[in-house]
Amino acid sequence: MSKEAKKQIGIRLNQRDIDYLAECKEKYNLSSATQAMELIIREHRAQQLNQNETIANLVIEKFDSKYGNVLTRIRMASNTADKNIQIIMEVLNSLFYSSFENIKFVPTDIITAQIIKDATEKVGKRIAYYKQLKNNKQNKS
Repeated sequence: MSKEAKKQIGIRLNQRDIDYLAECKEKYNLSSATQAMELIIREHRAQQLNQNETIANLVIEKFDSKYGNVLTRIRMASNTADKNIQIIMEVLNSLFYSSFENIKFVPTDIITAQIIKDATEKVGKRIAYYKQLKNNKQNKS
């Protein structure tokens, strides 16, 4: 029970509610109708909080069931795009420092140049490193 200063207010209740207050007072062995009313209000507030949490969880569950796959696919596509951009940057960087003579287009499905293999490995290690940093940071929290 809180020792907060109480204020008297005049309220009107129907007989059914007055009987309910009396029931509560008797059931919980309370000394006054005021204590019964306070108990009912506390229980009501707790129930409201519980309902709000339940509704929030249902909304999250519904959203995840409807859009979870889409969000996962977007995240995966974004990761793949990021990785490919990094690989291209590595390849371009290497090309700028190499000779530009006799460069012909050779698609990677026919033959993968060593530079692309190296860039892919380098970017994979970099991504793993940053992922490990992120995981370490989350574990400290």
